[in-house]
Amino acid sequence: MDKIKLIACDMDGTLLNSKSQISPKTLESLNKASKNGIEIVICTGRTSKEITQYTKQIINAKYAICTNGAFIIDLKSNKRIFEDQLPLKEAIKIIEITKNYDVSLEFFNENGAFLEKYAFENLKEYHLEKFTELLHSTCTPIENIKEYILKLGTPVDKINIFCKNISNKDKIINLCKDNLNAKVTFSLEYNTEINSPTASKGTALQNLCKQLNIKSKEVIAFGDSSNDISMLKFAKYSFAMGNSIDEVKKIAFKTVSTNDEDGIAIGLEMLNIPNKNYI
Repeated sequence: MDKIKLIACDMDGTLLNSKSQISPKTLESLNKASKNGIEIVICTGRTSKEITQYTKQIINAKYAICTNGAFIIDLKSNKRIFEDQLPLKEAIKIIEITKNYDVSLEFFNENGAFLEKYAFENLKEYHLEKFTELLHSTCTPIENIKEYILKLGTPVDKINIFCKNISNKDKIINLCKDNLNAKVTFSLEYNTEINSPTASKGTALQNLCKQLNIKSKEVIAFGDSSNDISMLKFAKYSFAMGNSIDEVKKIAFKTVSTNDEDGIAIGLEMLNIPNKNYI
């Protein structure tokens, strides 16, 4: 019987419901687990400044895996304890690859999130209106992303590509896969996410577990999209949300209900966590 020591949760489409909230039932389940000594780790494509309102709701949350595994942050000290960033030359290639498409770019580094000014002012055109409050409170609008990145002259955590025309998404994904030395995933219908070729939620989760002396058989993970697959493969007990893409459902230990139906809480109940912290 395996004692569970860590629960890893994706955010959008998993921990958060369609109203971008943690439901009371899910929050209660996670906080009960935390009170029983289980580490609760948010694993997200967002940067750390975009998740504060959620990590504060989880009792004793100590760590978060951000921007698809580009870094792990210690939530108490607000310091990074692991990094795997996208090289500058690959970031510039992304800008060149996408310049003939009607897309907007967002990039992340240790200073936060930066979004092209036009998209910042016209979020609905890029299907981002759901995130209006979040982006306007955490993002810095930039007139020229390429000039800004070149001026910084440093690696970035991640780049998001938002398509105005969703039909272009597959073309852009293929172009990026064919021309970049990078990891290409997505978490939303209209976005493409570019990371270092070795960065992933799974790699970062494995690194964190090594630091905490936790084995994969002592880990539960929940996710719904392509950027969650690596961490679901790492955890012995992996759960696909009911709203997951098929690829996630195929590799998961179990599929639970959707993010609007307390899938995380139901998954933990299936394993009798935290009432009996073993399987």
